[in-house]
Amino acid sequence: MTKDDGRLLLVAVPIFLIAWAFWHYLGQRAFDVLGIIVLAALLGENWHLRKKLRIMIQNKIVSK
Repeated sequence: MTKDDGRLLLVAVPIFLIAWAFWHYLGQRAFDVLGIIVLAALLGENWHLRKKLRIMIQNKIVSK
């Protein structure tokens, strides 16, 4: 076993346990939670891009 294999296991096992617990404890509601997470991520990305676009318009990098 190489050093990289050990590191991979150190990362993979906790991620596996988190994924298992997520699906095990939430069951069918997991899809609702995933939908909320995706929606929040999209809203955050939209807010970030609008802010960036506003700055670019003020600096006349792009036109309206």
